[in-house]
Amino acid sequence: MGQVSEKLLDVYKSYAQSVAGGCPRPPVLITPTFRVAVSRALFVTSLKDWVQVEGLMGELIYAGGDDVIALLPVETALEAAAKLRENYWGGDGFHRAGNFAVPALVAYGRSFAVRYAHIMDIMSHEIMESLHDLKKLAKERRWLAFEKDSVAITSSRTDAKGVLPIRERDALDVLIKMWQAVNAGWLSGGAPYDFDRIAEGGEGARRYPEGLRQAVCLCLSQELGRR
Repeated sequence: MGQVSEKLLDVYKSYAQSVAGGCPRPPVLITPTFRVAVSRALFVTSLKDWVQVEGLMGELIYAGGDDVIALLPVETALEAAAKLRENYWGGDGFHRAGNFAVPALVAYGRSFAVRYAHIMDIMSHEIMESLHDLKKLAKERRWLAFEKDSVAITSSRTDAKGVLPIRERDALDVLIKMWQAVNAGWLSGGAPYDFDRIAEGGEGARRYPEGLRQAVCLCLSQELGRR
């Protein structure tokens, strides 16, 4: 026990020196308490994921806390991605059940891949494609404020793909509203293609907020002009 205590003391001293020296990302001490906290957070997240998927008319295939695979209707797939991301951090950094509070994994992000497939598509192939999208599209994306924490959206029927930030659900909410508008007939199904054409035509339109805003306004004005 004496040797173990001495080694632990050396580790704690090294950690304290890293923090005191202004290390931007000090190492994480993998203590028994840390392992228990992580395991408990992942377990609670798995339960919440199951409840959310069932509530959105989906079928859960696998839930391991960090990883989750589920089949969902087209109508609720994007909403499910947003809610499953919210599950990971809890309401205020904690998962709560009655009087109990379990720390959430707020130091880490969670990326997703939403793949739209036909009922006759081979499920195992589509799951492998979604895993590829997760690794190569969502997890490799870097945003100005953070890394990863993205949702990749693809389809088995088209080569079109998109990646959105999901730490804050604002961008995903806009996409959900646009999809609802297309389904309701308020927005034509060709609007996304019109936007792509307009954005490609303007230099820097995709890189700067003002350029994107102008592209969206022009696209919407064309939509209204057709009605």
